[in-house]
Amino acid sequence: MLQVIMDCEPLPALSKCFDCLHDSTSASQAMTGFQDLARLSAYFDQGESVSKIVRDVASHFNQASAGGCLTPRAQAAIRAVQSCIVQNVPLFVNAEWHIVLHVFSQLWVLDLLPNHLVELDDFSGADGRPLESLCDLQPPYPRPECPTEDATPGSKEPKGMSRLSQQDSSDGFFGSLTRWFEDETRDDEESVERRQSAAEESFALITAGHHERNGGDLPVAVTNPGLIHQAVRQVLAKGGLVDLFNPTQISKLHSESWKALAKALVAWSCPQSWLAASIPGGPAMGDSVRMPLGADDAIGAPSVAAWREVADPILALELLTNMACMPLGPGQKVAQIWPQVSTHFERLLQYVIAGGGGAQQQFIERLIVNTLRLCIRLIGNSELVPALLKLALLLSKLPERLFATYCERIACGLLVLVKESDLPHSGLVAIFALLKRIAELSNNPGACSAGIECLNYWLNDDQELARLLSLQQFPELLLALKAFASHSSSPAYTAALGHLSCLVPQLARGARNVPQARSHWQSLWVPTLHALADIAKEGSQKSSAQAFVYLQRLLLERGTDLALPWDEVPFPIWKECLEQVLFPLLQIDTSSDRDADGSRCASAAQLICRVVLTHMSDWLRSASDAFAIVFLRLAHILVSEASAQKPSKEQLIESLKNLLFVISADPSFGELASPNQGQSVLEAVWGVVSPVFPHLRQEIQQILCPEPMDVADGNAAELINA
Repeated sequence: MLQVIMDCEPLPALSKCFDCLHDSTSASQAMTGFQDLARLSAYFDQGESVSKIVRDVASHFNQASAGGCLTPRAQAAIRAVQSCIVQNVPLFVNAEWHIVLHVFSQLWVLDLLPNHLVELDDFSGADGRPLESLCDLQPPYPRPECPTEDATPGSKEPKGMSRLSQQDSSDGFFGSLTRWFEDETRDDEESVERRQSAAEESFALITAGHHERNGGDLPVAVTNPGLIHQAVRQVLAKGGLVDLFNPTQISKLHSESWKALAKALVAWSCPQSWLAASIPGGPAMGDSVRMPLGADDAIGAPSVAAWREVADPILALELLTNMACMPLGPGQKVAQIWPQVSTHFERLLQYVIAGGGGAQQQFIERLIVNTLRLCIRLIGNSELVPALLKLALLLSKLPERLFATYCERIACGLLVLVKESDLPHSGLVAIFALLKRIAELSNNPGACSAGIECLNYWLNDDQELARLLSLQQFPELLLALKAFASHSSSPAYTAALGHLSCLVPQLARGARNVPQARSHWQSLWVPTLHALADIAKEGSQKSSAQAFVYLQRLLLERGTDLALPWDEVPFPIWKECLEQVLFPLLQIDTSSDRDADGSRCASAAQLICRVVLTHMSDWLRSASDAFAIVFLRLAHILVSEASAQKPSKEQLIESLKNLLFVISADPSFGELASPNQGQSVLEAVWGVVSPVFPHLRQEIQQILCPEPMDVADGNAAELINA
C-alpha cells in the first residue's frame, strides 16, 4: 500500500498544497501528510524516502518562517518538522544531519532555541567577574513581548489560546492508513520484534506519542505575537526537538549516525568565507562542505543572511565541542571522531595564525574558548593528549593583535586547566609558552592576574611544586616568573618577585615539604639569581630596583628566616654564581635606555663588592687557590668598567677603592699566593689597578699608614689633606 502511494508521487502534491493553498487548515493537512508518510517510510526501512520527506518539510519550514513571523502555516511547518526529525533521528546518517542543523539555525533566527543552547560557555576572570565578550549574538527576530497576565504558568497552553481549527486533519486516507498502521504495530508482536532488532529506538519513537502527530497545540488562533511565540516554544520543549543535542539523546545514537553528526558539525563550524582557504602544510578547509537544504536555503532578508554567516558556525562549533566532551553511549568512543575534530580545530587555528579571518572576531573568540574547553575536559584521556597540547601550543602563536584581544580569556582558561588536571611534561611546556606570552602584555591587568594565579597555584602547593621539580620544569618556571616580574606596570610583578626571593630560602631551610629540593637546593639557587639579575638589568626601573634588593637578600642575608645556610654552599657554586651572574651583571651596557644614568651598573658594583668582602674569609679557608683566580678576574672587570666613560664612573671607582682598602688591610689576604709564581694576589691586583689608576695605591696606603711622607713627593701634602 505504501509503495502504491509513493508511486503516485505524493510529495510534490503535498508541497503544492502547502505552497498554494494559504488557508491554515490545508497547510496543516499537508504537513500531517508529510508526517504520516515519514512515519510509514521509516517503518518499512525506506531511508531515502525518509530523508527526502525530512528535507522537504524542513525547506517548507524555512520558507514559511523566513519573514520572522510565526503565521499559522509556519506553525504547521514547525509542528511537522519537529515530528519528522524526532521520530526518525535514529535513522539519520549523513545529509539528514545537515537538514537538522538548517532547522536549528532557523529556530535560532526566530529566537526559539532554549537558553542552554544559545548561552555560550565562557571563563570567569581571576576575580570571579564575567569576562566581557565580543560574541553577543542577538537573533534577528527576537521573541515578542508576552503579557504575563494572559499566560497561566504551568498550564498546557497560555490563557486565551485555542486551536486554530477543531477539524481533525488526520481524517481521510492518510489518517485511516496510519490508524491501521498503529493497530498493526500494536497487535503484531512479530513485527515489533523485527522492527526493534533493526532500529529499536525508531520503533519506540513511532509507538510512543503517535497520538500527538498533529503537534499538540499548533497552530494557535491568537493575534498576540508574544502568545504565539510562547506556544511554539512550549510545543518545541514538549516535542523533544530542542533536546536533540543533550547527552541523553546523543548517547542513544548508533555509531555511524554519531560519526555522521560529528562530520556535519565540522562542516558547519567554519565561516563560509574560510571554506576555500588553504592552510600552509595542510588540505583546504573546503574538504568538509556544508550540504545545502535546497533552493530555499538562503531565503530571508540580507541582514538575516549576514547574521547567519556569523551565527551558524558559532552554534555548530559549540555543539561539536559539547558532543566531544559529553558522556558517551554504547558503541561511541571519542577516539572515533577525535581525528576529524582535532584536525578541524587545528586547521582553523592555523588559518588564524596565518593572518586569515580577522573580520570574524566573534568566531575567533569562540574558537579560542572551545579549544581550551576541549583541553580542560579531555586532558585526562591519554590517547588525546598529544593533539590537545598541540592545539594549546597553537594558541601561543596567535598574531599579536588577536592574542592581545583574547589574552585574558586564554589566561583564565589556563587557570582552570592547571587546577583541574595533572599535566604531563609536554603539557607544562605548552602552558609555560602561553604564560610567558601573557606576561609580555603588561597593559592587560586581568590577563596578568590570571596568569600569575597559575604560577601561584603551583608554587603555593607543596605537592604541585614537587611535581614541577620532578618533571624538571624549574627553568621554565623561572622564565615565566621573570617575564611577569619584569614589568612593574602589571600588578603581577610583585607576586613574581616575591616568589623569586623566597622560594629557594624556603626550600633550603626545609620550610616547604618538598623532600627532593631540601638536599639539592643549591642547584636551584644560581638559576634563581640569574633570573633576578636579568630583571635587574632589563626590567623596568621599579622592577630593577626591587630585584637588586632581593639579590642582596639571597647573597648576604644572615640570621633571618630567609637566610640561606651558607655553610652548605661550596666554593664551586659560589664560583658559578660570580662568573655567570654577578660578573655579567656588572658589565651592564649603559648606552641603552635601561641604564642611561648608570645607576644599575653602580648598584651591581656595590653588590658584588659587598658579596666578596662578606664571604671572603670563608672562601680563603675553604678554597684559597680557586678564590685567588676569581678575585683577579674581578679586579680586571672592575678596572675595565671603572675606566670606561660611563655615567657611573665615579661610583665604580669608589667601589673599587673600598674593595682594595679592605683587602689591603686583611693580613690573611696579603698572604694569599697568586697563580703567578713568586707573587702575592695583592701585588697581582695592584699590578692590574696601578697602570690605570696610578694614584689609587698611594691614597689607600696613606689611609692605612697616616705617617707624614717625604716632602719631596709633590703629592704628599695633598694626600695628607685627603
